Amino acid sequence: MSILFRKKTRARNNLVVMHDWMDLHPAASPTDSYYLQLCNKTLKIILGSELKDTCGSAERAIRQACILVAYFEDVISETGLFRTFNERYRALYGNGYLPFYDTTSDYYPDEINLHDIHFLVWHSLSLWRLEDGGGLVNPFFRDSISVALEAVYDMFDREFEHAPQNENIQEFMRLPPRSDVDGIRKRLNFIVSQSYLNVIEHSAFIDRILKDMEKESFEKDEDEDEDIAEYLEKQEAQFYDACVDRMFNHCSSLLAQHACEELAALAGEAHPQYQLLKSLSGRRMGCFLYLKENTAEMIFEHLPSQTRVNVSKEYLTIQSEQLSPKGSCMAMGIVKWGNVWQQMGSAVVFDYQEHQDRNWPGASAFDDEETKETILKNMYGHFLQANDGKPAVIIKNMEDWYDFYGRFLDRHLEKAGEQKMEMKETLLSEAVRFVERENLPITFFFNPKGGMEFYYDIAAVPGNDGFEPEEKIPLEDFFIESFYSKEFVDYLIDTRLIETVSSFESEMDAAVILANHDFLMRYYKQKNYWTRPCVSVATEN
Repeated sequence: MSILFRKKTRARNNLVVMHDWMDLHPAASPTDSYYLQLCNKTLKIILGSELKDTCGSAERAIRQACILVAYFEDVISETGLFRTFNERYRALYGNGYLPFYDTTSDYYPDEINLHDIHFLVWHSLSLWRLEDGGGLVNPFFRDSISVALEAVYDMFDREFEHAPQNENIQEFMRLPPRSDVDGIRKRLNFIVSQSYLNVIEHSAFIDRILKDMEKESFEKDEDEDEDIAEYLEKQEAQFYDACVDRMFNHCSSLLAQHACEELAALAGEAHPQYQLLKSLSGRRMGCFLYLKENTAEMIFEHLPSQTRVNVSKEYLTIQSEQLSPKGSCMAMGIVKWGNVWQQMGSAVVFDYQEHQDRNWPGASAFDDEETKETILKNMYGHFLQANDGKPAVIIKNMEDWYDFYGRFLDRHLEKAGEQKMEMKETLLSEAVRFVERENLPITFFFNPKGGMEFYYDIAAVPGNDGFEPEEKIPLEDFFIESFYSKEFVDYLIDTRLIETVSSFESEMDAAVILANHDFLMRYYKQKNYWTRPCVSVATEN
């Protein structure tokens, strides 16, 4: 049966089986039976506490037990997954090894810690609550759950001296000095999909993909003239491509970093391929016109941007004999790997002559980010000049809009010469049509890293003349909703323009939220934490 239609089955819901444990590992090991027994002892503790109900299902309780034991195995085997997270967190924030908890004393990064167990349970519960549409989880658990977590810690402490090291995972995580593309990809795939720190996120991703594909298969017209084998093959290719894309483009909830950055941190700065790992690009999709080849590479042109790329032959799924110079196109994903691009994922070849008049998607895939950043820097300066040095303004009505946006364009188009008035009228009329579609008042915020942003549900900004939104927005919404940019949330917090109320659902103290607000934004916004420059109006000549 196709992988797309597998159904999860379990004979007994109070038992961890080897399949559950192996979900978190790249390969089998002689130590698996020992750690499986430890998983079942951990599960027994969980099932005897309120944590069972907090997890939400027996299957989640089993996954939680495996995650805690995988952490213990990680420490025992010195594979460094959690230690590296500690180090990256400390490098970012400089105030201990973990968010929320005091780890300034009595914390040992190379040993098991009770705070680590609390954090891992918070991490699991947070991801599951996000799946269920809920809000923040309080990292400070009630007494009954704390007692259970202390019991897990005490059991690990008793086992610490004689627990066996998993030499297989040790060897797997030890990146050779000159790893090839396959070797690096295997480790990236493990980090994204099987690491106990990321496995819950990945499982949710897989479930979404399978549900979407299953829905598509049921909605498929039975009368469509398409061979069922071809259809399933196409779905398998889509599934594979989505997983490959995630390997290079996904930012994990823990610190919003890519798998290549996590692997680089695991390898360490002294590793010969550290810089290579750090510089791996995201996977860029597009249509590429084949031009020619040399000994090791094939040269393509990205059609929307006319950017030339040299793609290594080593992992290309299509041979040059199958392509016609300036006549064949490949729709594919590529990753910058040092000085050359590598094809990653599936690819489709088609005749360029039959499609050359089409509007090619993905024109911005190879945009010069530095040029955009320079443009935004100038625009930001013009915005501040028009708004008394403030990056946000409240627009209550169309009169406000004409007044402010007109002043901004006067400064922004100052060097446009004779074209200034015509350009101003065009941009102003385009903006008016946009604003008229929305409900006033709005908050107009200029993000120095991203560009212009508009918010329709909050007006707590300088110059609002006492205007208050109809409903107060819970503080946690600014973190969980990707709609709000990191820079906008930082601005509201730094200027104390939002009320710091506790989360009703989690009973999480507002002071704890604010003290960890950057970590929480990374956690919930993930890829959206990293604002990309966007230029939406013409620049000065």
